[in-house]
Amino acid sequence: MVTVGKDQATIEDLAADPALAARLPADAIPALMGELAARQAALSAVSSALAARWMQAARSEALGADAPAAAGDSLLNVRQAAAKLNMSESWLYQNAWRFPFLVRQGGALRFSRQGLEHYLQARQAERAAGK
Repeated sequence: MVTVGKDQATIEDLAADPALAARLPADAIPALMGELAARQAALSAVSSALAARWMQAARSEALGADAPAAAGDSLLNVRQAAAKLNMSESWLYQNAWRFPFLVRQGGALRFSRQGLEHYLQARQAERAAGK
């Protein structure tokens, strides 16, 4: 907290009334800027995670893919998924973001078995229909 007159100003106070910044002592600004940068970084990470999840949900809905956590589902590693897709592992790493059944576990990529099977069935049906 930073003293503004007799009151303490917080980031929340400044967000509610940015004019308070004009009354802050200069030596209080670096601490507030540091706190603000940390909060912006945290909010940016949350925003990215929410956007990624939203896009994944939209792709899953568009393709009718089952959720990776569906009962009876299992996760495939890159080697297994690449073999089912008849693609190389390196291709799958580069293009994994395209698949709504992608599940990230830390730095590892996993793929919903049910989602992958549904995707392959849909692709086969598209080919049979001449799309």
